[in-house]
Amino acid sequence: MLTGATLVFLVASHSLLLVQQAQALSLKVHKHHRPATTNSARSLNPHNSTGTGRRQLAARLDPEPLDLDNAYDLYYSTDLTIGGQQLSVQLDTGSSELWVRPGNAFTAIQAQVSTNSLSIRYGIGSFTGNITTADVVMGDITIPKQSFLTYTTGAIDNVFKAGLDGMLGLGFDDGSHVHTTVSRNGGGDSGRTLLSNFFVNNPEQPKTMSFAMSRLNDGTDDDGLFMIGEPEPEYAAVKTQPAHPLRINDTPGDFQRWALYLDAIEINGKNITGLQSVVKGAPAGKLVANIDTGTSLGWMPAAAVDAIYKDVPGAVYFSETDQYTVPCMTQLRLAFWFDGVRYPMHPLDVTRVGQSKPDADGNRQYLCTNAFVHMAALAGQTATLDLQLGDSFLRNVISQYDFGDLTDAKTANIRMLTTVPDELAAMNDFLQVRAKQIGVAAPAPVTELPGGTIAGGTPTTSATATSTGTTMTIDPTDAPAPTEVPGTPEQDPASDGNNSDGSTPETNTPSDTGAASSLAPHLSAAVVLLSSLALALW
Repeated sequence: MLTGATLVFLVASHSLLLVQQAQALSLKVHKHHRPATTNSARSLNPHNSTGTGRRQLAARLDPEPLDLDNAYDLYYSTDLTIGGQQLSVQLDTGSSELWVRPGNAFTAIQAQVSTNSLSIRYGIGSFTGNITTADVVMGDITIPKQSFLTYTTGAIDNVFKAGLDGMLGLGFDDGSHVHTTVSRNGGGDSGRTLLSNFFVNNPEQPKTMSFAMSRLNDGTDDDGLFMIGEPEPEYAAVKTQPAHPLRINDTPGDFQRWALYLDAIEINGKNITGLQSVVKGAPAGKLVANIDTGTSLGWMPAAAVDAIYKDVPGAVYFSETDQYTVPCMTQLRLAFWFDGVRYPMHPLDVTRVGQSKPDADGNRQYLCTNAFVHMAALAGQTATLDLQLGDSFLRNVISQYDFGDLTDAKTANIRMLTTVPDELAAMNDFLQVRAKQIGVAAPAPVTELPGGTIAGGTPTTSATATSTGTTMTIDPTDAPAPTEVPGTPEQDPASDGNNSDGSTPETNTPSDTGAASSLAPHLSAAVVLLSSLALALW
């Protein structure tokens, strides 16, 4: 049950009437399946050398022999009312822009659409939009005169094919080109991000946002929660978890990301060795990892991907797409370490289910591919990230993003509460769910974990960057090995690769940190906005 005090705002000609409410606000969160596309493989864009944001990625047309299940290719979205129209927007901590394509053109009463335009480029598409000002409503909370982009033209159809109307960027103000442009043209603070304007006008609220994401096909119908301000009581323990400070990005011309320093990647009880950061100034032994809700998968160095999947019995590597297939019942025990705290992954989030193209008789074969993949753009002298940890990682934690004082990223941090407190239970949950996904009988429960028990401290260092997984022989994909090249896993069109806005405007020891009560959130989908202070009258 939602608790807390909130305020309802009645809007009339951009004036606000304050009404006290006793209950919290909630907005439903939706999961959208990724549409099929042939824009699957990605390469560096030779026409841009400004860093490793999405702007550096380009798409090429390649065949896609593998139709992947949507368990790992999802958009998490919520509904906003903008200029009187309800619009579904993707939740993206990797960008800072709010942009939409309304179902009907905004009228002069609904919004003020300027002739000032910005061109935004993502890895697999781009669009142009006009800077617009309108009231934005989240539940009963109204942010008046918010600036954003209204889509006018472009090629970013995957967003729309997924049933989305745009994106809500949840990054910092310095990553918003709308904010920069509006401020430069005398528009004041209306160009700040939507959350910045919410927090500025609600100073007594903690400047935090929290996520509890569930996975598809995990035996529940829950999508999870997105909480702005004080988290729900069920997730209040995240507030007491270690605060991981952000990696401060001082690269000229770049912007601040929700990026952390990663201690280690652990596979089956051992660290992956030989990994070195490509980010200039990164401390020895650390990697820079962006924590991004707008990316479906996890992107990491090739050596790390090989260490996780290469030596799995039955694994097949396809150089054409830089991708592995593994037997679908393979149990891999993956964990990430931040500041001495260990965050284990549920095995369901380490591989993903797909099907081959039909053969001459129309039959398909189940194939499972790596959910943590290599991206070539995460390299080079201008790199600002080593890893991109998206929803495949975030489904395994309750995450709280703290903006600090909103002006200095050194005061910002991320806290995470594991949702995998019992790894053995997760392994057996995997066996039940995955067997159902591929239509086979579930095997007997396992009693041991790959790599043994992690009792404390950092994991044992492996001699080589390799791993093996536990494979159940009932898997129909054990034999024969696939003979077709699977298509490269897709990403969220608005969150390619290194994420964190990535848009290019154009001029004109593990701690006892507690755990959530289940392997995945068992709550109805909602966005919770807890507020005890009125928005200032504008």
